[in-house]
Amino acid sequence: MQARELARGLSIRALLLPCDFPGLTRHEVTVLLREAFPGAARGLCADLALCLSLCLGLEIARMPSLRFVTESGNVVGETWTLRNDEVFLSRWPELPNHHKGRVAPLLTGRHGWLMLAIPKALAAFRLIKALTGAADGLDRQVDGRLSEINKQSGLRLTLGRISNHLHTSLIQQGQDRARAALIAGKPAKAYPQLHYHTDDAMLLENIHAAWLRDLLADAGLEKEKLIACGSDLRVGSNLSPNPDLLQRYSRELHKRLDFDRRSGLSRLIGFHNEFVLYSLELLNLGTGHRPVDCPYESLLDIDVTGQLIYISDKENRSGSASRVIALPEVALEQISHIRSQLETLISHNSVVGEVAVRAAAKALEGDGPFLFFISKDQSIDIVTPKLLNDRFRDRWPLPLNWTRHWMRSSLARVGVEGDLIDAWMGHADFGQEALGRWSGLSIKDLRHVALTVGKIMCEIGFGEVPGWPRRSK
Repeated sequence: MQARELARGLSIRALLLPCDFPGLTRHEVTVLLREAFPGAARGLCADLALCLSLCLGLEIARMPSLRFVTESGNVVGETWTLRNDEVFLSRWPELPNHHKGRVAPLLTGRHGWLMLAIPKALAAFRLIKALTGAADGLDRQVDGRLSEINKQSGLRLTLGRISNHLHTSLIQQGQDRARAALIAGKPAKAYPQLHYHTDDAMLLENIHAAWLRDLLADAGLEKEKLIACGSDLRVGSNLSPNPDLLQRYSRELHKRLDFDRRSGLSRLIGFHNEFVLYSLELLNLGTGHRPVDCPYESLLDIDVTGQLIYISDKENRSGSASRVIALPEVALEQISHIRSQLETLISHNSVVGEVAVRAAAKALEGDGPFLFFISKDQSIDIVTPKLLNDRFRDRWPLPLNWTRHWMRSSLARVGVEGDLIDAWMGHADFGQEALGRWSGLSIKDLRHVALTVGKIMCEIGFGEVPGWPRRSK
């Protein structure tokens, strides 16, 4: 299975050379549709496969293997869905299922599939069903038909460019890369944005329908009707916390801090640990930082005057996800409170112990992490995903990267451009880094993102929280 998937991936990449334009030009689309659409409507399998590949971003080799299901069929992946003797292409992204166990009650929305529109002339069950019957010879028929069209028109159309045109065209129109990948059925392994993005299925279906109408109109087929389907489902990452429960979680964190703050110096260590947890959640919301060992390694990574922070939270063979982003005002204020908390630890040596005092002093000098826990024996515990899961999973059992899921979807919902979201998340493609040499983005653009992030954080109750009172007895 793995070998077949690898071979399939290599064959697709061979069709999409880096020096080649990955989609089609307007002229190529017009020629292809004018040549293939009439035959597709008559049931010619090769013409139908080419038209469906263009309209749906569907690889022709996969068409014969797609199953037919009823509207209620919950099948992950791609299927032909039947409704009133008409056919839709349903896409259910292959993403982790978080709707289970203790996590499920904290999440919101009915997650499921997209049902993409097909031109009415091509949506009849008998036409789509014919593709399954032509499984053995479909590739040969399509290759022959495409060669014929290329020869007659003087073009160099390829199957890779045809199936990739939907995705490429949506991105060229300025659509968010996650939305474009969901609509075009791109794999999550190649598009990490999909792991963190949740959207309304109806919104994505409408984006695809509008794109398809324009595509047909350019080819003189504006009179062709679309069979569209509205849905109240959500699609994409299903790690989407219920907003009311999320606000309740932030209020609970505030209550714990207030209780410890009023309980005297005997609760200083307990307060500090709760303060670190809250600050970590707040900063992760405000920066999109991944849950890693020892995050926020040094105060020197923060430019308070310029309101910037340097983040390096992932490396792989293709490059680094390190980035510089602008900080929202609430995160800057919290960092100021963190400094004050570290100073408070130093002034209460007898309560927190020498180890904690040395760790706080090193953090203030920029020589160590400024977020750490203090154990009952006064030793230091560096922040790690395992430690967070062990200590705090009972009160908020969502995966630690819920902050990235929440913020990416929220930024897209309020209209922040996809390129800016990718820059903030560390999802910029290799060679297209947000602040790279040839980039058109600037720090000013990232400040716009920070302003929006700050508003979203305040909406769910994550505002600044001061540390331990300096003059407490």
